[in-house]
Amino acid sequence: MGRKQGKWRRLRLLAGMAMTWIYVLTMAAQAYGAEAKVVSAVVSDGFIYIYLRGIAELGENTMFQIGSQACPREDVAVGTIDSLEVPMRTILLVDNSKSIPEKNHEDIKALLKGVVWGAMEGEMIRIGTISDQLTYECTFTSDKEMLESIIEGIAYWDQDTYLSDILYDVITQLEKEDTGVLTRIVVFADGADDKAIGYTNEEVRELIERGSYPVYAIGFPKKNNPKQLETMFSFARASSSEYYLVDETIAREEIIEGLLQDQNDLCIRIRPDESLFDGGSRHIRMKLDTPQGDIELTATVRMPFGEGKEPETEKAWTNSQEETEIETVTEALPTITPEERKPKPTVSEKANGETFLWMYPGLGVSAAVIGAGLAFWFLRSRSKRKRAEETNGADGRKEQGQDVKAMESGNWEDETRLNLDEDPDEARPLWEKKQYCVTLHNIDKPGISYTALIADVVRVGRMGNDINIPDDNTVSKRHCELILRGEILYIKDVGSKNGTKYQNVRIDGEISVASGDIVEIGRSRYRVELEKNGAGS
Repeated sequence: MGRKQGKWRRLRLLAGMAMTWIYVLTMAAQAYGAEAKVVSAVVSDGFIYIYLRGIAELGENTMFQIGSQACPREDVAVGTIDSLEVPMRTILLVDNSKSIPEKNHEDIKALLKGVVWGAMEGEMIRIGTISDQLTYECTFTSDKEMLESIIEGIAYWDQDTYLSDILYDVITQLEKEDTGVLTRIVVFADGADDKAIGYTNEEVRELIERGSYPVYAIGFPKKNNPKQLETMFSFARASSSEYYLVDETIAREEIIEGLLQDQNDLCIRIRPDESLFDGGSRHIRMKLDTPQGDIELTATVRMPFGEGKEPETEKAWTNSQEETEIETVTEALPTITPEERKPKPTVSEKANGETFLWMYPGLGVSAAVIGAGLAFWFLRSRSKRKRAEETNGADGRKEQGQDVKAMESGNWEDETRLNLDEDPDEARPLWEKKQYCVTLHNIDKPGISYTALIADVVRVGRMGNDINIPDDNTVSKRHCELILRGEILYIKDVGSKNGTKYQNVRIDGEISVASGDIVEIGRSRYRVELEKNGAGS
């Protein structure tokens, strides 16, 4: 009997170890294999902060470009989100009206607690209840016990809820703050309605699209609210964020895990040239050198007026052993390698004393595939590091007499910068073949123009394109394309709702245009300019 018990104990131990490895492999795969995207891009105190998901490591061939201006390497730094003093802020907005089905009250409580107890060290959370107005139950805090107490005390009342107005006010207030911290909004509600007097749902979507704050939506279905839920989910889509319908097809832990994915984000900090602080929107192009290959992403930020605040400076060593002035930060953003990422701890739900380990059905089948892929990636990275050590010395640094102690002190040294160009004064636009620049000058709103480098195609639309026109709701998400063949520029409508016009005639297919020609996109007319060698704003 004792021999059988010992056998079963060993089997349980092996099973437990197997499940632990499956969990670790799954979290690692999610950290490095997620679809690459821009989560948020904000301007604060003279810097641009860009938060990326699905990218774990950036190589030396990574480049950033603002408008037609390439970013010198000393003006760019990269690090994991958990290297920041305040990694991110989360606003939890709860519809506490009696329209929420009573059966979902425990769901909301468990989901809120899962987000709170799964939060990163230093993450700041704020909880608010929403009706016809917003009531914050606390300021931003990392006190998890206090937050749990607030969650336990949420009561449901007979009241109306106007989510559109609340979201509009929250985002407008966030825009007034001067912080580069990733701030996201998580909504728990049964949908969104238009108010008789107030902001329309379309106005809210437009604000979210041109803003920098991810909006996640958790919806609770009823018999008569499909339209309201779809409206609420459209808010999440407008910020390219996730949304979940709480029903029997999805587990609580799956939703919580989705909400915690931002813990794997990468933070890019760029110091733009002072000449770019003109109050206009700036398009940022990114060519990211990753182990999976080159990835191209774009982001748009609205620059403040006036010159940016100059960061304080101090002396630090460069490769040439010359002392130069560089910016000082509270905590340097280190250039990361996959080995520096620590596995995220298993999060306890702590709802009714229950603890769960996040698992998905069928992981046992895929664990071997994930493990093989990670093993191949590990060996490849190890081989690359070995070659680097042979070239640059045992510690991977170029042997040029650098002060190693100074480099390890947290200052901005050469390892914390992306090697964009050897000489920042020779900074060049991305993709050298893009020798032309196309600009759309708004005739109806003088002073507004949109510019992009063009090699073959520039996509134009309301969001997620090479040229974004976010302030015009008559512009489709994907509206038209500017196509360069040789030195001839064409414009092509791509099935937009309101069409693209040339000389007051709606385009069917594509048509060639010359510099100075007028095209109509949405409700505005634009003068097209094609210039060589990246000229333009």
